[in-house]
Amino acid sequence: MPSNGKGLPKEFWVGILFCLVVVLLIIFGWVMGAIGPLQSHSRFYVLYNFAGGIEVGSPVRVSGVKVGKVSKIEFLPETSETNQDRVTLKLTIDVSNKAVPSVRQDSRFYVNMAGIIGEKYIEISPGSSNSPVLQNGAILKIGRAHV
Repeated sequence: MPSNGKGLPKEFWVGILFCLVVVLLIIFGWVMGAIGPLQSHSRFYVLYNFAGGIEVGSPVRVSGVKVGKVSKIEFLPETSETNQDRVTLKLTIDVSNKAVPSVRQDSRFYVNMAGIIGEKYIEISPGSSNSPVLQNGAILKIGRAHV
């Protein structure tokens, strides 16, 4: 076996380098928010007729604070609803459980933009304290609770 002069084969050092790169990628993903095994979240489904530039991975904010992201966008089949109420998209959003008490049945879900040429995101306006908190898995139609 070839060695580097210190008695350890080159394959050993290549293996160590590979393991180090994998660990650094996991740490980078965790810091950037792509991987969050320790974070708990609630999932909501928002139905829209126009997503306005929202993409998978777009941030979700409550009162301007980033608390989650859009995890999935689905096209819904056509229905016989009127054009005004027609819903064609289903956005799956994940919101941190720390922010869920602010998300209530009378909360509004808006597509918003950060700055003049900034990224699009979902803005959730907190509901009133009299309204019940939305439960995990709630479906909201065109930005309003669909109960």
